[in-house]
Amino acid sequence: YRKMVEKRLSFSEVHDIFGLRVVVADTPACYVVMGLLHSLFKPIPGKFKDYIAIPKANGYRSLHTDLIGPYGYCADISRSWYCGDGKPNDEQRRLYEMATAQLDYNQRLLKPGLTFKEFSQQSYQLPEDYLPNRYSVVAHGVGLCDEYPHIAYTEDMERGGYNGLIEPGMAICIESYVGRVGGREGVKLEQQMLITDSGSELLSPYPLDESFL
Repeated sequence: YRKMVEKRLSFSEVHDIFGLRVVVADTPACYVVMGLLHSLFKPIPGKFKDYIAIPKANGYRSLHTDLIGPYGYCADISRSWYCGDGKPNDEQRRLYEMATAQLDYNQRLLKPGLTFKEFSQQSYQLPEDYLPNRYSVVAHGVGLCDEYPHIAYTEDMERGGYNGLIEPGMAICIESYVGRVGGREGVKLEQQMLITDSGSELLSPYPLDESFL
């Protein structure tokens, strides 16, 4: 919606309804992964951007592409992988374990009848030195795109949050970004859930990277 407003686009003109970020060990791996993605899903012409060859002014370097996904419906999950022949270091493992713990805790908390504020207040508490780098929301809805509800962290509820009710039939994505203030590493994970009459059901069974656990 923000992109539609800021760029004056119609919904049909927004091609990147959801995003997947792949973090790799080195530059050659970036191009290998991009080639694999383009072999699996059809890229949209004119939407490939090479910010490695031409970095942004702030030094940002990555590859961007827009793809036509399978089945024509929105799926919104996030995974972080370790790429290369080595093994995750102790800090990477700690971050991954914390992100996994946040997802697991908040998944178990999801149930119909809970208000957004109650969910936010009862959700997993990040340590103080990680809290400033928290994701923008604890959870958000998914339909044709990321949409209602956006469930804010308790710290953000007055500034940008609102209340409502978790109801059966909602598709809600549980978010986690874990990175210490001043640290060099960060882990982003996300699971998509369906709210049922008695609790919630996992809609994103794609496995986590067991090399971290």
